[in-house]
Amino acid sequence: MNGKLVLAGGALREDNAEVYGKIVELAGGVGRAKIGIVTAASEPEEAEANGAYYQELFCARYGVREAEWIPLHAGQIGRRDDAALLELVQTRTGYFFGGGDQSKIVACLLHEDHTDSRAMAVIRARFAKGALVAGTSAGAVVQSVGPMVTGGAGSDDVTWNPRGGLGLFPYGLLDSHFSERRRLARMLHLAEATGWQRVYGIDEDTALVVQEGQGTVLGANRLVVADLRDGGAVRLYAGGERLELNASG
Repeated sequence: MNGKLVLAGGALREDNAEVYGKIVELAGGVGRAKIGIVTAASEPEEAEANGAYYQELFCARYGVREAEWIPLHAGQIGRRDDAALLELVQTRTGYFFGGGDQSKIVACLLHEDHTDSRAMAVIRARFAKGALVAGTSAGAVVQSVGPMVTGGAGSDDVTWNPRGGLGLFPYGLLDSHFSERRRLARMLHLAEATGWQRVYGIDEDTALVVQEGQGTVLGANRLVVADLRDGGAVRLYAGGERLELNASG
């Protein structure tokens, strides 16, 4: 995995220059980064508006060279094989996935048998060559290799997609809004039910940066890591702390 990940736990403030600045840096830097904005997790009528929001934020506030909305959402799934769209995806140095419903991203970018659409194949190839993939809330959760949580407030009603998400984060199960919505119980249940050993829960306005098997936490809140191999031991990582990541899950 040569690509870089910036996974935010949702409610990412516009003025969080630490996280947005890292996204821009890893996508090529101020004046050079070309961001593709994916709002497929949003409702169709909201997707374009959300794309415009992130375009303005990345260009006006954080100085990227380009921020282009990638028009993929539930109402336009057929466009994922469109030549013009594929060219747009191909020319990005980084991709930013907005929040909403992670299952909608999967439906837009993967076929029913969970194989890549042409658009996702391009993103995956660009990622393998070093491009950045970032996301917030659902846009972070969807990057998981392992079973992808899809709903439920606790251990009694948690639901998940056993096939996982887009498969770019191989280190364990992912969840967002973690401490704020008290999601530890549901994720421990998911890990136990599916045989996964680690849970990574990202708090709001906070991000986990992944580069070459190393994780760094950015933001004011915490990354929560639960390890079932150690009896479900929980460790909290504050902003600036680093951790080793292990792809054994």
